[in-house]
Amino acid sequence: QFPGDTVFVSVVVLPQTGFVVIHRNDGGQPGYVIGAEYFDAETGIGAVSLSEQTREGETYFAVLHADQNGDKNFSVNLDLPLRDAGGGFIMTQFEITKNLPERKG
Repeated sequence: QFPGDTVFVSVVVLPQTGFVVIHRNDGGQPGYVIGAEYFDAETGIGAVSLSEQTREGETYFAVLHADQNGDKNFSVNLDLPLRDAGGGFIMTQFEITKNLPERKG
């Protein structure tokens, strides 16, 4: 991901409607929420607008959250993270860099 106020989602697979939520890194765990975007169930692509700029060299987390009440508006207190079979959050971490490799094809 490039530094900026948007995180691009190349692919997301949701078992139900929900959100891709971007969290700051808090000691290797998801911390403060800086952006969320609604996605329909199944597979999608898109972008998440952020409330602050990401910074070069920083690590962030993208966590899948359920749309608990179906209103398509993210609530940090209501729309809880989705969990895998082992009970862990369904998430990935990523680093911000200006030096992304060129992709051809």
